[in-house]
Amino acid sequence: MSRWLSRARLLGFLDAEISGLLADRMRTDGIRLCMPDTVSAVEPAHDALSITLASGETMSKHAVLVCSGRTGNSQGLGLNNIVIQPNSRGHIEVSPQYQTAVPNVYAVGDVIGFPALASTSMEQGRVAMVHAFDLKYKQELATILPY
Repeated sequence: MSRWLSRARLLGFLDAEISGLLADRMRTDGIRLCMPDTVSAVEPAHDALSITLASGETMSKHAVLVCSGRTGNSQGLGLNNIVIQPNSRGHIEVSPQYQTAVPNVYAVGDVIGFPALASTSMEQGRVAMVHAFDLKYKQELATILPY
């Protein structure tokens, strides 16, 4: 098995030592890590697939699973009508209280990026609502995110 990653290391949001230990374990388990590199082409070849990497290396595999990361579901919201510009992954920039560049518009969940989990998104929504209505509850997320 091979794993291609466009970044120089796995799980860049973690401590480098933890990321390194995971990479070592994956290699011990027989997983070939190609970092940083990306797949530039996949073509059928007899009973397998011919894979060409951006580095020019080619290899043959029987299956390929593509995991391109999460993107925010911000299309169709009409953000261009209110001067909010999502980034290339569809994510919207927000303040610690989840307020966008437009003061009366808030964003939480998948449209703001990591971690894009239901439990955390609900808590983000609570914090945004408290800020929007000037309530006395929470002003920001807990330091340990609810996963």
